[in-house]
Amino acid sequence: MKVTMFVLPLCPYCKRADRIINELQRENPQYGIVQFERYNELSNIKMASEYDYYHVPAFFYGEEKLYEATPDDDDEIMYGKIKAMFETLMEK
Repeated sequence: MKVTMFVLPLCPYCKRADRIINELQRENPQYGIVQFERYNELSNIKMASEYDYYHVPAFFYGEEKLYEATPDDDDEIMYGKIKAMFETLMEK
């Protein structure tokens, strides 16, 4: 199962999301079936323009937006939203 993830190289939210993803996959081995295809938004402008998002990281399963971080997302909020994203994916 592949998830498209748009990131920026120096984005602190993207780094936080990577840390949380790794933590959740360690805690829940079944989440390991989810593979993240990371795309640098700046290097993939044309591709990124085909998706509906404003902030990074942004996660898509096909064309379905699973989660888009916002500047208000602290560790706890991001953890909860990424965990919910995994749970949604496990139902597919």
